[in-house]
Amino acid sequence: MTQFAGLSLKVRNYKCFGDTPEGFDSIRPINLIVGKNNSGKSALLEIIDYATERTGLPTDLGYKGAESSLVFSMPLTGEEIEKAFLQSASAGGIPGTSHWDYGKRWIDQPLTWALKHKQKRQFIDIDPPNEVSEALPNLQQLATQANNPFKHLYFKRLYSDRDIRIECENDTLDIKNDGTGLTNTVRGFLNRADLDSALVERTMLDELNTISAPDARFSDILVQQYNDKRWEIYLEEEGKGRIPLTHTGSGFKTILLVLAFVHLLTAYTKVDLDSFIFGFEELENNLHPSLHRRLLLYIRGIAEKWETPFFITTHSSVAIDMFSSDEMCQIVHVTHDGDRASSRIAKTYVENKGVLDDLDVRASDLLQSNAIVWVEGPSDRLYFNRWMELASDGEVREGQHYQCIFYGGRLLWHLSAKEPDIKLDDLVQIFRVNRNAILMMDSDKTSSHSKISPVKKRIITELDSVGGRAWLTNGREIENYIPMAALRELYGNGKISELGQYQEFAEYLDSVKVGIGKRFKRSKVVFAEQVCPHMTKENINGVYDLMKQINSCKEDILRWNGQR
Repeated sequence: MTQFAGLSLKVRNYKCFGDTPEGFDSIRPINLIVGKNNSGKSALLEIIDYATERTGLPTDLGYKGAESSLVFSMPLTGEEIEKAFLQSASAGGIPGTSHWDYGKRWIDQPLTWALKHKQKRQFIDIDPPNEVSEALPNLQQLATQANNPFKHLYFKRLYSDRDIRIECENDTLDIKNDGTGLTNTVRGFLNRADLDSALVERTMLDELNTISAPDARFSDILVQQYNDKRWEIYLEEEGKGRIPLTHTGSGFKTILLVLAFVHLLTAYTKVDLDSFIFGFEELENNLHPSLHRRLLLYIRGIAEKWETPFFITTHSSVAIDMFSSDEMCQIVHVTHDGDRASSRIAKTYVENKGVLDDLDVRASDLLQSNAIVWVEGPSDRLYFNRWMELASDGEVREGQHYQCIFYGGRLLWHLSAKEPDIKLDDLVQIFRVNRNAILMMDSDKTSSHSKISPVKKRIITELDSVGGRAWLTNGREIENYIPMAALRELYGNGKISELGQYQEFAEYLDSVKVGIGKRFKRSKVVFAEQVCPHMTKENINGVYDLMKQINSCKEDILRWNGQR
């Protein structure tokens, strides 16, 4: 999304936001806005509309009566600077042989400026700081003429309180933010010669089926008339006949509205999709988690293909799971301390934990994941995710197809994979959490003749008997799967010795360089983050049974997701 490169968009003194600018440090294709009710999520959505400059900033919604403003920060180009700091101008208190000679220091540096009521612009700051007061008029000119990448875009919002209703006949094509008008718009596309009926009959129908499969499959979308000239949308489902939309779940209405925004809105406004910005509120309402996941995956595809940004408010852990490690997404966590709201980008594990606390995520939510992968700790999760990414060419992803859970070393003694109706005292029953389970365990073998522990034998037998999968590492620990090529690239040493199948990994690292084994023990996660990018599909192939195991896990996960 090159048009938003380096852009920061924030607001101050608006509704619950005070004088400190709050909002978006950057703009991504997917921007999740999370937080408790009444924390300020909807207010952040509203600033996108104001940023397009089609709707003026209100004068009556300032925080404690203060004047509201949007705050932009974006790198300057040489062409922009040259318009305010002329090469033909000199002196006047501005140092250098010309004004341009002084102003060119800010090429590619961020200019911060405010957009106020009636589109008035005000210079705020520049980095590096300005040294002379005589340059302030030039800097104000930079703010006045600064590029606003939102200015020529259109913002379309879908409220959390939405519905698709029976509607009286009306030839106006206009889908409102609450869903009003969709029935008449669909009727228009199906019946008017000047509109493309295939957008409904084929495009929307095919995409509805892609999102709803395997739960439902529809053969037609149509509109029928009542005697009093009222119209209603019907979905024809294979084996069930025509079902009025008022008799279907609200989740399908949400999906239809999203599809209509993507296809019908752009058709009747004659505005390309890449000229829109969408703000969707709480898409998860009345959607089963698996259906919600597929809808989000569809939206991600649209954002990637068309470079159309989506701003989505949510209370759903499904969205967090899907996008927390996605480079196309950022999570903006909004909080309220009782006096004012604030926002921050959630980047680290600790920050994401705070997000989940605000969403009141419970362990029982894992029941709704299509597959669970039990791993000993967070570094094992990083390895599993990297190997799955390589083996599936990015097709299978955590949050979309499976979810990792940590069990910790000694906790393995308290796990059981027996059927849930069998009493096992205080053992944690894996299949009470989720029947579709994979458990990855270190063998802890020090040689080929070493025996595995009785508890690991028990877990393997129990999982095999009920259709789960137990993966016991072929080497001593999961780190023994790390390919030699990756280690040599990480340390820039093509001559380091081979890692033994049963070699203790920290001792091996100390043989590479004194002290790094100790650092590895102190933070296995940091080491995993460093080495994972050096693993490739080529260099993990042939490492013991790694590809066999990860391919088997991939097939299980796809089958549990209904894709096999």
